[in-house]
Amino acid sequence: MYYTKEQLKSLLRKMGLRSGMNVLLDATGDFSNFIQEERAILDAVKEIVGYDATILVASYTPYLVNHYSRDILLEYEDMENIDFSHNIFEVKKSLPNNKLAQQLLMYDDVLRSHHPAYSMISWGKFAKSIVSQHPLHFSRSHNSPIDKLFALNAFYLSFNHNHNTFFDYVASTNNVGTVKVEVVSIIDKAIKVEKPLLEYEIDRSKYHFIKETLIEQQLASVESIGDHELMFCSMNKTYPLIQLLLVK
Repeated sequence: MYYTKEQLKSLLRKMGLRSGMNVLLDATGDFSNFIQEERAILDAVKEIVGYDATILVASYTPYLVNHYSRDILLEYEDMENIDFSHNIFEVKKSLPNNKLAQQLLMYDDVLRSHHPAYSMISWGKFAKSIVSQHPLHFSRSHNSPIDKLFALNAFYLSFNHNHNTFFDYVASTNNVGTVKVEVVSIIDKAIKVEKPLLEYEIDRSKYHFIKETLIEQQLASVESIGDHELMFCSMNKTYPLIQLLLVK
C-alpha cells in the first residue's frame, strides 16, 4: 500500500503538529511506500508549520572523519598510503549519510552549517541564525544548531526512532559519554590541515527505555502509518525527564 503526502499531513496534525512550530526532524528507514518518498515527509512538515517556523535535519558526514581516528584497524604502513585529498567538507556537495537530509539538501531555500562531520540543514524563518557558527568541538552540545532550535521552544518529530538526534543532544549537553578525538580535514588559510575534534562517544543503550517512558508519561505521542512509527513531543517539556534518565 502506498501513502500520500495528504494522508501523512492528516496524521501529523492528529499528533499535534501545528503552524508556526519549530521542528527537529529525524527519519530513517525505507520510505518507498510513500509517494515521493522522503520528499513527501519534508513537504508535509513544511506545509503544516509554514515559513514562519523552522525545520532542522541532521546531515552528518561520518565518512569524512579520517580512518585512523575511528574504530577501523589499520597497519601503520597503510595509514601512510591513504589519500585524504577528497575528504574536505563542502556545504553543497558533501553527501549526508541520511536520505532525508540528501533530499532536503536539494531544496533551494535551505542552509547548511559548516561542520565537517556533524553539519545540520535548516529551512524556514530562523534557518540562517541557527546554522551559523556551528562549534567544531562537541558539535551537538551548547551553542550548536540543535541548541539554538531548542531555545525556540521546538518540537521533536521522528520516523522509526532509529538514530535519535534529540536524545544525543540531551546527552551531549549533560556531558554523558566518554570524550573521544576525531580527526577531519579542513582548509585553514588556503592550506589543507588535519584538525582533531573533541566529541562524545554516546552510549544509546537507554534510548528505547527513555522513549517508552516518555510515552507512558504521556509526554510523547506515537502513531503509525504503514510499517513506520512516528513519535512527536515538545523538546522543552521532555528534556528534564530525558536528562534524569540519562544521568542516573
